[in-house]
Amino acid sequence: MAFNEFRGSLPPELFCLRQLAHFYLEGNLIDGRLSSSVGNLSSLKYLFLTKNSMINEIPDEIGNLTHLEMLSFSGNKFSGKIPIPLSNLKELRVLFLSDNHLEGHIPRMANMTKLEQLWLEHNFLTGQIPAWLFDLEKLTLLSLGGNGFTWKNTDIVPKCKLSSLLLRSCNLAGDIPSWLSNQTMLSQNNFSGELPDTLGQATRIKMLLLSGNDFSGPIPKSITNTKLKLLDLSNNKFSSRGEIPIFDQTSSLVYIDISSNRLSCEIPTTFPPSTEVLLMSQNEFFGSLPQEFTDMRRLEYLDLHDNNITGEIPSFLSQLSLLQILNLRNNDLAGSIPPDLSHLETLRILDLSSNHLSGEIPLNVGYLRGMTKAPPLFSWLETSAFASAKSEFPHLLGLEVFWKKLEQGLPSQNLQMYTLLDLSNNQLSGEIPSSLGELIKLKSLNLSHNNLTGMIPKCIGDLGSLESLDLSNNALSGQIPQTFAKLGELSILVLSNNKLEGEIPRGPQMDTLNDPNDYANNNGLCGIQIQVPCHEAFPEQQGKEEAWFSWEMALIGYAAGFVAAILAVYTNGYFDLSRYDPRQDHHWRRPKAAIPSFLESPKLAGSVR
Repeated sequence: MAFNEFRGSLPPELFCLRQLAHFYLEGNLIDGRLSSSVGNLSSLKYLFLTKNSMINEIPDEIGNLTHLEMLSFSGNKFSGKIPIPLSNLKELRVLFLSDNHLEGHIPRMANMTKLEQLWLEHNFLTGQIPAWLFDLEKLTLLSLGGNGFTWKNTDIVPKCKLSSLLLRSCNLAGDIPSWLSNQTMLSQNNFSGELPDTLGQATRIKMLLLSGNDFSGPIPKSITNTKLKLLDLSNNKFSSRGEIPIFDQTSSLVYIDISSNRLSCEIPTTFPPSTEVLLMSQNEFFGSLPQEFTDMRRLEYLDLHDNNITGEIPSFLSQLSLLQILNLRNNDLAGSIPPDLSHLETLRILDLSSNHLSGEIPLNVGYLRGMTKAPPLFSWLETSAFASAKSEFPHLLGLEVFWKKLEQGLPSQNLQMYTLLDLSNNQLSGEIPSSLGELIKLKSLNLSHNNLTGMIPKCIGDLGSLESLDLSNNALSGQIPQTFAKLGELSILVLSNNKLEGEIPRGPQMDTLNDPNDYANNNGLCGIQIQVPCHEAFPEQQGKEEAWFSWEMALIGYAAGFVAAILAVYTNGYFDLSRYDPRQDHHWRRPKAAIPSFLESPKLAGSVR
């Protein structure tokens, strides 16, 4: 009965099923408190009430279920203390109590000798992490993160062989104990000092997640002796003395994050071919992008933003045929954007902003097929190692980009939903290629702060998924295409500091984009969005047109009057030459004709006579 929409409290009749062995009601809308009658279900082996809305305390009678092997109350609103009678559950192998409102200390559970996994993260538990937990010999996973624990018993000798120890945000401090190097997840604490060389002896662990601490010194070379799949050393103070550790080419390492440290050397190339995620941003790496990157044929995510990388973007990056994310933002890259990048048919996020790139945007940019169709899932998301870590460490695979005017992180859970092209803050020139209109799944396009000219292509209006468009600080001219009225998802539009003119297009979404700053310094724009009526948009020009019109009418009027006067004179016979015969009398003069009254004015009289 799991994952339906059952509502209300649990009916009391359920607790009469004394022979019931499996009880699955997770993923519903069940609320209310858990009845003490649950203790009647003495035959239960599996009890799952995960992801409901149950409240109040967990009843002590839960300790009567002595045959229980798996108990999951995670993702509810249970409060109060963890019931002491839980220690009676000697057959229990897995206990999930995470994501509730539980408080107080961890009660002694030393009798639960078969316990393999204990999940208590994201509650309000406090006090010391009890030493007896590490005497549970079958314990392989201990998750205590996101509570208010302290820990002073770091000199213990554990009897268990943990493959996962999750102590994120437990306010742990000091040097990391030598035995702890055999464990895995210690992110977001205050551990300091250098990682011990004994780390290489931890041959059982699959994940080593130490981000957000205060570790310093070099990354120990012995780390290459492990059988890691996920390695996260980000947000520490690691520095490089010599080289980054050289991983064996047969390593099964998939995920490597050494970003946000103090590593300073040439861009390392010492990673195994199995690498699918390589995050090295916010360090001090220098030099050109190395050809050896092409040896990582399975690479899907490469992030090197905020380093000191120089040279040009090499065409050989197009050989990374599985690449989906390429972030080279804020380096010192120069030259043009290689057209061969369009061969990366799975590329969905390309950030080359804040470099010194020049030349034109490649015409074949529309061949980036990863931005034209529904994106596939990242393959590493399907690995069991990542699946067990991503809920505890949501920062894994997160991507920092400029999204909707702000630098923000895109969550790893939905990273495959985003498509982005950012070429801003460079020295690109020429016109915006119309092939951009082919990228119909694009959600964010930023070409701002370049030297682009010409008109905005009408095909930009075909990008129906577009949510953010920034073309500001260029030299674009002409009108904003009327096709923009079709951009129903657009919530950010920045066109300031260009040479645009004419009426801003109207539409259900366009009418809401009414921040005048987003259109500023385009002297020819008008429209309701900036509260400038289009018929009053150019008063100076209209004045000039009206003055020209007045002089033109005056000239036409004078010409017409002059022609009318000549015709009138002729009609009255003043220019009648039919009587003149020079053979009879060459002294003869034509009799003076009467002058019409309208020609009696001094101005015209002088000219006629």
